[in-house]
Amino acid sequence: MLGKLSTAVVLGLVALLWPHISLLLETQQLQTITPDKLTKVNVFKEHEVKFRELLKNCEDVILVEEEQVALLSCDPGRDNWNTVMGNFRDPSGAGILYQWFYNDADAVPTPIALEHPTNGSYYTTDFHPLGIEYHAPSGTLYVTNHASHGPTLEVLSYKPWSGFGRAVAKHVRTIRDPAIHTPNSLIPLSATSILLTNDHFFKVRFNRALARAETQLALPGGNVVHVSLPPADAPADASANVTTLARGLPFCNGIALLNSSTVAVASTTRRSVSLYALSPAPAGSPAWAPPSLSFRSEYHAPAFLDNLSADQNGRLLVAGHPSVGALSATVAQRMTCNDLRAKQAAGAALDEAERVTEKECDEEEKHVKAATWAAELSFNEDGAAVWRPLLVGNDIYGSSATVARDVKKGLTFVSGLYERGLFVGKE
Repeated sequence: MLGKLSTAVVLGLVALLWPHISLLLETQQLQTITPDKLTKVNVFKEHEVKFRELLKNCEDVILVEEEQVALLSCDPGRDNWNTVMGNFRDPSGAGILYQWFYNDADAVPTPIALEHPTNGSYYTTDFHPLGIEYHAPSGTLYVTNHASHGPTLEVLSYKPWSGFGRAVAKHVRTIRDPAIHTPNSLIPLSATSILLTNDHFFKVRFNRALARAETQLALPGGNVVHVSLPPADAPADASANVTTLARGLPFCNGIALLNSSTVAVASTTRRSVSLYALSPAPAGSPAWAPPSLSFRSEYHAPAFLDNLSADQNGRLLVAGHPSVGALSATVAQRMTCNDLRAKQAAGAALDEAERVTEKECDEEEKHVKAATWAAELSFNEDGAAVWRPLLVGNDIYGSSATVARDVKKGLTFVSGLYERGLFVGKE
């Protein structure tokens, strides 16, 4: 009897855990597949990778369509400092925010100077921007910053500027909060109301083994929080109210507002997008009261998903990584290359094997190993989800992190986490 009971318990556990086990088995295939085994896709009649010599490692791109300007979050220092993937060699480099008036054929991306109202230049070092967003009505730019002193949410006052002089974003406040511990992506609901994702429960910097396990086993450690900022005229050191709205999301990554009542959230290691109903705080609530999120549905994808965006037609645009092994190889190669360059800079001679590797370094940056998976999610008349790949492979552009689209211009933009330049396609 005991043996039969034990067998029943084991079978029950297998049945209970099988959906997760099946997910992990499918995930393992994405760990080992190489880019040459992917079915290449390119739906664009015209395309170009622009500004390869200027832009490097751009995580996020957002469009301010009424101004026809793209804002980019780039970090050349990601080769030496990536708090998500566990690279902590050197945080001293400074990431760069760019603006680019893409409707002007002669325009190039220009850095946005970050200024403190009283102290001059701000974040000229140890600035590592990841997710960015812009609230046009208030002229507010939001940045998740993975600096060595800890993660922060930066709030800046900014208006796109195409005249003489430089574009400037003035520092308004820096938000530090224990509930903003692994910030990734964000979306503003108003000037002072923000939804923000934390990708992990364990920080890889302090709990490497547990953070790795959380990633590899797709453990539900990520979440979505609501950040209620102080009013603009509040002191710079005024605190924010942070409330958790959704828990249990493995590697919670991109977030997008599809419409006034629907939020999409990406889970990287579940390879899925979840839709949530967004409801405002009850009438009579204080100004800082958070909205609520209610889970509605989940849709799996054939890639590890990164950032999300929504175009003006309500189509959800998704970027991801279809070959995680190739992405990891790119990260490792960049670290090796930087070590060799540091060795040469110190006056040390390279051995024969190192000289061969050093020659491969320049080639690797010209042709990134990591593959792109850029797609849109829509729904047919029966309500079934349909993935439409837009760009897949690494022969044109690699390591896709964000897809954005200007519907009126018919332009699609793809940024690359470990890539040079910005992909621009026209269907």
